[in-house]
Amino acid sequence: MYIKQVSFIVLALLMLIQGFPSKAENVDLSFNESCSVFRTSIEGKPTDGVLDSYRIKLPEYKKALFYASRFAGFDGINQNFSWPVDRLSLLFDESFEPVPTIEKPVNCGVLLILELEDGDYWVLQPVAINSAMSWIEVVDDNQIDVKYGTMGTDGVKLNDAPVFAYGKSDDIYKLMNSLWGTLAKDKYIKDNLKLRKDKVYPEQFNYLGWCSWEHFRKNINEKVLLEAADEIEKSDIPIRWFLVDHGHQTQIKDRLINFKVSPEKFPNGWSTLLSKRSDKLKWFGLWHCMYGIWGGIHPEHEMDDLKPYLMKNDRGRIILDGSTEAADLFYDKLVSSASDNGFDFIKVDVQTRDFNNYLMTSNPVEAHHNNAAALERYSKNKLSGLMNCMAQNLPCVFNTKYSTTTRVSVDYKLNNVRMARNHIYQGFQNTLWMGQTVWPDHDMFHSSDVKLGRLMAVSKAMSAAPIYMSDPPKDFVGEYITPLAFADGKILRPMAPAVSLPKSLFNNVLMGDGVYYVIAPLTKESAAVVAYSLSNKNTKTVIVEITPDDYTYADAMMQPYPGRRKMPAEGLVYYDWYEKKGGVLNGQYSFSLNNMEDRLVLLCEVEKGWSVIGLENKYLSSVSINKYKAEKNKLTVSLRENAPFVVYSDKPVSKCDNAKFEKRENGFYVIIPDSGKDKFTIYRE
Repeated sequence: MYIKQVSFIVLALLMLIQGFPSKAENVDLSFNESCSVFRTSIEGKPTDGVLDSYRIKLPEYKKALFYASRFAGFDGINQNFSWPVDRLSLLFDESFEPVPTIEKPVNCGVLLILELEDGDYWVLQPVAINSAMSWIEVVDDNQIDVKYGTMGTDGVKLNDAPVFAYGKSDDIYKLMNSLWGTLAKDKYIKDNLKLRKDKVYPEQFNYLGWCSWEHFRKNINEKVLLEAADEIEKSDIPIRWFLVDHGHQTQIKDRLINFKVSPEKFPNGWSTLLSKRSDKLKWFGLWHCMYGIWGGIHPEHEMDDLKPYLMKNDRGRIILDGSTEAADLFYDKLVSSASDNGFDFIKVDVQTRDFNNYLMTSNPVEAHHNNAAALERYSKNKLSGLMNCMAQNLPCVFNTKYSTTTRVSVDYKLNNVRMARNHIYQGFQNTLWMGQTVWPDHDMFHSSDVKLGRLMAVSKAMSAAPIYMSDPPKDFVGEYITPLAFADGKILRPMAPAVSLPKSLFNNVLMGDGVYYVIAPLTKESAAVVAYSLSNKNTKTVIVEITPDDYTYADAMMQPYPGRRKMPAEGLVYYDWYEKKGGVLNGQYSFSLNNMEDRLVLLCEVEKGWSVIGLENKYLSSVSINKYKAEKNKLTVSLRENAPFVVYSDKPVSKCDNAKFEKRENGFYVIIPDSGKDKFTIYRE
């Protein structure tokens, strides 16, 4: 045990010495190929967890994005940020200004993106396989080391194994799609993950949900949850699923006794709560920690069949021994504690620390892989969904074969503006890589957040991922929630997740001017752009510009990636959802934002002089349209839900079938449907 402790301390010290020189094999990469995988054959034992190191000279660049944690080594939890700099060495200079609540990065990167001098992009993506992984350490402005290892002590033998993927393109979205598409087919990786397009999105996550955590924390019991369920049932807000978060386990001092629900908190087990299932509240989910509870397994646990498969790590935490047998036993129990009691899905937390629990044991990468593979397998066989949380390191990301969602942001906190800045920025920046294999979960939020309620609601809408509240149900603010979904709670989801536009991808948003843009495709003829002012330092009003060029990036996260959209022959109109006004987007639409404000702008194609914006009362208005047909002098529209909707016409509207209309500025009209109607014909002169 003493040897393990010493090894771990040595490893931690090495990781903390930023830019520490290492003995590395020089590797000359070709920068002309669109996508390549660097491979190795290796046999032997690691030294301080490292099998080999590859020094790479970087191409000339003008901007860099270094994705890394703020914690030492690999203990990223949900704190994996993209750090934008002009020169990489600035990240570890004493003058580097940390982001409030985030501190400074560590020299242990999971992704590097360069904007080259010629305007192209170059990407290096480390990988994790069953028994080894890679990561990036910055040497200086022009060189990096890619370390390859297990972070453990036992030897490995690998033949032609992937170390990292890399490539160059003038389109960053094409390049990321290509890199991950290549990795998903790799013989060492294909059994561990799938692309987002190859997964089935769980039915319940198409609807609004509720989670107990952010408001009630661990202070839940049968009475609290029954009251919440009753209030949700009575509420006008169409919440359709209910997630029981941390606080229900049988435990002693944050260490697991068994997977049964706490008899003190829930004397009737789960049956009373799950009896609240109804036509409205249709699905129930249950939270678990990846390795029991934060403190691990209690020495006096009641899982006798697990005893031969447990070990104590060098921090005194009792965990699984890393074997496939241990993983099968443990995750069968974990998943069955939900499925056998009638829950539909689970949320599993702290996966990143599951990997860290094994540092400097025999093979941490392999141990985490065994655990993750068992969790994925049992969840798929017994439940309708698995939500990953705190899973932003490479061993976690590369073990998502069936699970469909992973948290990409730091935690949301009620009325916490500084954390909200980080939350928004990190969530959309991480979508660029994590969103290749999962739908990017932006966490729960309070609709009653007096400062951030609407801003959070819109950012969740743009994510294309689960949307779930954490208010006490009596505090729901319908003004912010109802624009997210139809009357039955079904969410208006974009075709793909929103991601940063190129013009703000490398912007030092949090410590610079704060202007940040994200885009998502709504339909084949429309997109949504949200602009944010996120600076921690610049409190002055900023000017934001939405341009036609922005629209060409709408399909950035579509799979397969179709390339940039072509500008429509008749151009675009914009519709400012907050201001309820729009116009023809000839050059740019400019407006100002105060600090920590956002603006939702819809961009819609013009066809035969018409453009259909969609329901006026939904954030992602265009998703509300079933179909439309534009002709020279008439427009036929069918809706998913009866409510006023907005259209544009380059000529005056004269009448409507099944509806009235009101004229607005710049050729826009609000069409007010007759009761019970869902199909409308609009005529013009």
